Amino acid sequence: MRLRMLNTGSSPFATRCRMAFYAKGVDVALFPPPDGLGSAAYKALHPFIKVPTLWIERAPGDVVVLQESLAILEWIDDAFPSPALRPADPITRAR
Repeated sequence: MRLRMLNTGSSPFATRCRMAFYAKGVDVALFPPPDGLGSAAYKALHPFIKVPTLWIERAPGDVVVLQESLAILEWIDDAFPSPALRPADPITRAR
């Protein structure tokens, strides 16, 4: 599996996804928005011009794109279960 994430150092949303990848010991290729924030090239990748965006290449030609940090964080914890980032108990997790 190959992982690539659109990232900016100033985004708290991208930062928490990077932290989750680092905590799990998972390699992810990070790259900045092409031509900078707000560019047409960037908007072609993410119509709402937000970071992060994660490309998950499961096999050649089989790519899934996640564009919201909460969805990315949940995917990271589910795809790489150890160490868990969320408590197993739903009440503890909610608190």
